[in-house]
Amino acid sequence: MLEDLLARKLVEVAPAALVVATAGGEIVSLNPFVEALFGVPRAEALGGALERIDDGVRRVLVLTSKGAEPPVAPAGAHVERLCAESLPPPRETHAQPLERRYLWARRRDGVERAVELQSGTLELEGAGFVFIALRDATEERQAIEALARSEERLQRAQRVAKLGSWEWNLRDQTVVRSAQTYAMYGIEPDMDTDRPLAFLSRVPAEERERVSRLLSDAVASGHAYTFEHRMVRPDGEVRVFLQQGVPERENGTVVRFVGTALDITDLRTAERERESALAELRAVLDQCPVGITIAHGPDAARVESNRAARALLGGPIDEGAGVGQFAGRLFAADGTPVAPEHLPARRVLRGERIEREELLLRRADGSLIPLELDAAPVRDADGVITGAVAVWVDLRGAKELERLRVEWNSVVAHDLMQPLNGIALYAQLLAGGAVDDVDSMRSVAGKIRQLVARLTRMTRDLRDLSRLDARRLSLVRAQVDVVALARDAIERCALEAPDRAFELVADEALPTVEADADRLSQVLENLLTNAVKYGRADRPVRVAIGRVERALSVAIVNEGPGIAAAELDRIFGRFERVGLPVHRGVPGLGLGLQIAQGLVEAHGGRLEVESVAGETTTFRFTLPITG
Repeated sequence: MLEDLLARKLVEVAPAALVVATAGGEIVSLNPFVEALFGVPRAEALGGALERIDDGVRRVLVLTSKGAEPPVAPAGAHVERLCAESLPPPRETHAQPLERRYLWARRRDGVERAVELQSGTLELEGAGFVFIALRDATEERQAIEALARSEERLQRAQRVAKLGSWEWNLRDQTVVRSAQTYAMYGIEPDMDTDRPLAFLSRVPAEERERVSRLLSDAVASGHAYTFEHRMVRPDGEVRVFLQQGVPERENGTVVRFVGTALDITDLRTAERERESALAELRAVLDQCPVGITIAHGPDAARVESNRAARALLGGPIDEGAGVGQFAGRLFAADGTPVAPEHLPARRVLRGERIEREELLLRRADGSLIPLELDAAPVRDADGVITGAVAVWVDLRGAKELERLRVEWNSVVAHDLMQPLNGIALYAQLLAGGAVDDVDSMRSVAGKIRQLVARLTRMTRDLRDLSRLDARRLSLVRAQVDVVALARDAIERCALEAPDRAFELVADEALPTVEADADRLSQVLENLLTNAVKYGRADRPVRVAIGRVERALSVAIVNEGPGIAAAELDRIFGRFERVGLPVHRGVPGLGLGLQIAQGLVEAHGGRLEVESVAGETTTFRFTLPITG
């Protein structure tokens, strides 16, 4: 009796819903938890049955009262009473082991709870019974689902981050890798790939020894490790991974490593592309013909510069010295020193923009050069000023052009007025009757004609120079005999300078050249006239023509004071008239040599000068032979 009483008490207080039913499924006994789980009073539950609704996706238990109709199931669902036939058949006559299953228990009010079902059959006094235990597994199910969701989120995060995780057990030399790790490696899990160092077979041979040594050292020392390596996937694609491992200890002994494998291929590719783009940008900036400086940081503590900027300064720029190194080297256009706090970079870092400001820069050699400055702040994505960029334009060329323009106006006005004044004077003599005999009139008319010819040559030189500058000079090419052209040019110069001697020396059987005969004649006349002006009157002007490889060479040589070596570099400059003739009042604009050089180069040739002071000066030009 005591045992029966204890058994009934245990059933009453058991932490689960306990149901005993006949083999046909009719409930003959239940404890209070059944009432709480299904919301059915105990009196109504006795004689009732547990019905299982299975729609292929979910299995739901419903407790029907005695005499009630079975529950209405959704279309396609199967309704089954829990009875001896719906449970596994008994293998022995005594109680069978419980079968564990998970499903949902639906209360009368429609609320469902997740439950774990354990069932079995038993036989007492020749009668068969069904024993069912239902444990509320709602919290457990929620925990399992939360864990599953967490696992899913982890897997999703690893896929997005291209990050795989692993655990290496040093005791049995096994490794557990996440699905993302296998996906990144491009392999399927199997016995071979589950070995800790199996991935080394896919590491390129040139890196394999290094990676193996790093892993061995980490295991031996028990220290964390981080390293990069490449891996060749089965499809042939090469990826770059960052491996990180941290040891775990038990009783002071390292028993496992846990870590991550991060696919950094895209990162390294982006870094290489970025470095390549920066290298290209630096190359472009370095080749830029204007000076560029970039001040970094809100205090301009670091300065980068291109080659043109360093050339303007006449020396290197210390990148780490910041903009302070320019203090004392910049001046306003009027020569006033620029104060350190008013240096362009510091003004820009305060938000100012500088446009076309003219400054003076003291170079390393102490000389001052004029510059034009444009500068602007560099801002980050939030609009915060993080640096300044400045563009420095060397104004020496512009200043020189301005000087030449002023000088041009002065020289042209002065030199053109000389023949005009002469023409006006002789015309006045004729008009005033001061010249009344025929011979005198002819003499005056001849002088006027000479002055007109001189004026014509000067205006022609100005026109040709303008066309050369604008690259609008047109050539009418034909096969030309250069020796014949030289002979004609010498004859014309001899008429202008009857007191001078000329010599022509030419190799035999020289080929013709494709050229503009009138323009070549102009070159010859300019060089011959130049030789007459600056050569000794008692020495002949010599013209030598010969062949040099695939070109025809023409040399005009005169004996005289010559040209100093220091002046040879500017002999072809505009308005340049070097040497002693500058002090002799030799007429002309000083454009003849520059025009001659331009005409020769337009033919594809080259004009050069050689001079020995006090002896000879030789102007030599070459013309390509195309035949």
